[in-house]
Amino acid sequence: MRRAANFDRPAAGDTANPGMQALAGARRRKIVTGKRIGSDSQAVKASQARRDTR
Repeated sequence: MRRAANFDRPAAGDTANPGMQALAGARRRKIVTGKRIGSDSQAVKASQARRDTR
């Protein structure tokens, strides 16, 4: 700490570049209807039943 006091460094001041910028969510959020959820659920249920009967 004492040695650091012997050196005079200029303040950083303005920097060249602010760096990377955060991007707003580029991907659109897909809305899945209840109809689609229900039909997928039934399809999975049916295919599982087919597998179980083998």
